[in-house]
Amino acid sequence: MEEQDEREYNNEHDDQEETFRHRDRTERFFLQWEAPEFIFHKKKPFWYWMVGIISTLGAIDAYLWDRNVLFAGLIILGGAMMLMYADKQPKIISFGLTNRGVIVDGILHPFMFFDSFWLVEKKNENLLILMPVKKWSQQLIIPLGNIDLDDIQEKLSDYLPEIQDSEPLAHKIMDYLGF
Repeated sequence: MEEQDEREYNNEHDDQEETFRHRDRTERFFLQWEAPEFIFHKKKPFWYWMVGIISTLGAIDAYLWDRNVLFAGLIILGGAMMLMYADKQPKIISFGLTNRGVIVDGILHPFMFFDSFWLVEKKNENLLILMPVKKWSQQLIIPLGNIDLDDIQEKLSDYLPEIQDSEPLAHKIMDYLGF
């Protein structure tokens, strides 16, 4: 039933309005902003050469060491995918903070699915990390663009506790690799 409510909510959402109706409740945006889905890092030719060389050597090693053609092919496929997505430009996504949850690109993520939040300040970007209630669920990492961190903290503190945590390791690794 809740999935149907979210679908109806997302279908009724209009980016131009400050308030909108969901069933018999009116929701208000506290904050709205737009930000790129990720920070684009221009890669030098050396980066492409290194991905190609490491993928090729890894595939050769997998084949010679184990005679594992499937794993060698998987390594080549992974390297090709990295090269293919390396120049992908980020799309601009709209975000919103309402009295019921966080809206990411028109999809509501209710506060009841999150246990806490944490704001991460970085030199290139600021991030909002929402920690899920379920232990094995994925964290929601939201770029804040040029929204003031104090405004986000003030509004979110009414709904979720702020618990200091670190940026997920996978996110740090992808940032280091230039993705």
